[in-house]
Amino acid sequence: MRKQKRIKPAEAGGHFKEVLEQVSRDKTRVLIEKSGETLAAIVPEHDLRRLQALDAEEDALLARMRAAFCDLTEEQIDEEVARALEAVRVERRGSNPAQADR
Repeated sequence: MRKQKRIKPAEAGGHFKEVLEQVSRDKTRVLIEKSGETLAAIVPEHDLRRLQALDAEEDALLARMRAAFCDLTEEQIDEEVARALEAVRVERRGSNPAQADR
């Protein structure tokens, strides 16, 4: 598990050099939080490269999906999605009735 640290915005600003050193040296992910909500994160460069690679994979997948459905109208896509969802529901009912409508 990667090291993770939570700090407040004022602490991040007041000790920015130290925070950057900790991220760089120790590979710690620093979450900047206000009122318990994460506003931003400072992550090691390796983590950033991984996020960028995931973004590229997602973009490529979406492009392939768009290409596969480019000749269908929105209504046709909606109908196909509804049929696929119903097929999954029917399959779930057969194996576990309690989860059929999830």
